[in-house]
Amino acid sequence: MRTTILVLILIAVSGTALADRKTAEHEFDDGERAYKKGQFIDAAKHFEKAYAELPAPEIAFSAAQAYRLGYQADPNPEHVKRAIELYETYLREAMDGPRAADASAHLDSLKKEWRDLVIAGKAKDDRIAADKTQIGVVVSSKVKAATILIDGKDVSGQDYVDVEPGDRVVRVEAEGFAPYEEKVPVARGAQILVRAELEAKPVRVKLATEGGVSVHVDGRAVSVRDGVFEAQPGKRYVTVTRRGRRPFARELDLAPGAMVEVKADLRSTDQRRIAKFVLVGSFVLLGATATTTTIAFIADSKASGAAGDGIADGHDADYYERWRDRRNTMRSASIILGGTTLIAFAAAFGLYVFDNPQAEAAPPVGTDTETRFTPMVWADGAGLGIEGAW
Repeated sequence: MRTTILVLILIAVSGTALADRKTAEHEFDDGERAYKKGQFIDAAKHFEKAYAELPAPEIAFSAAQAYRLGYQADPNPEHVKRAIELYETYLREAMDGPRAADASAHLDSLKKEWRDLVIAGKAKDDRIAADKTQIGVVVSSKVKAATILIDGKDVSGQDYVDVEPGDRVVRVEAEGFAPYEEKVPVARGAQILVRAELEAKPVRVKLATEGGVSVHVDGRAVSVRDGVFEAQPGKRYVTVTRRGRRPFARELDLAPGAMVEVKADLRSTDQRRIAKFVLVGSFVLLGATATTTTIAFIADSKASGAAGDGIADGHDADYYERWRDRRNTMRSASIILGGTTLIAFAAAFGLYVFDNPQAEAAPPVGTDTETRFTPMVWADGAGLGIEGAW
């Protein structure tokens, strides 16, 4: 009964998600048609509804574009304010996105426009005054719990900070990331937005396994020193291989700057175990070959001695024939056993040399293997954003 309920819940959730996506696509299509007709504010409202159903940063960017262009036809300060908010949303969620540069440029321009509107009394914003000089800092949403310092003062959590005109030092710190620092010249009365792009520190992975292994991360060989190697943060496919061992493979989700310990238990392959059995059999055959060869030499010595002493009667003839036949039999056995020994040794050597299994290929790199298609619009056209891994 519980399983049935769970299945019904999953079906309901999946159906709701599908309905939300279809609603978002319908709203976006309506917005795109309005956008092409120059009805930018109507388009922006449709884009906002689409974003509410499917919160993709590209849709927020499209809505911001529509509000920005709509303000040129309908100079309502609220359009500027909303465009600023949506551009900031895009930069927070897709700081490295394909439209990040455009979003930053439009955001700077709109913030100046908004500031002029406030100073002129056409809009109200308690954070802005004509005699204020301010700096705002934007950090990617991928960076968690960032500490923002301006001239050494912690201003984390503040949108804009009042500063004195001149060169101000902006520093951003976060666990697992190299610090970001920039000297920003600020003119009196200016409002500056700084995009802090922090570089993630590599992850150190301590590998607990036997010696002589080869390590690959996402299909690329890495060097291991004292059992430790470095990898970039994110989902990484790590493989550990060694001749005669079953490959170890695991997908790891690595946090920036972390130290991770991985135990790679390598087990012998079936081929390696067979090679050992064949090698032991080869030594047994070698021993048998040595035994028959020794007996053949002894029999040959006996037969040669009898022939050298001369065969005087039937007893001497029987003695000679008996040792000669034994010599011939042992010689034939030695040839057969020796050949079989060589074949066995060759087989064991081949099984050993060619016992070098490789791990499966790394899966596509990315946090989401499902392909997503997100429509986008900008000032001079429209397009489709494709996200996923192949």
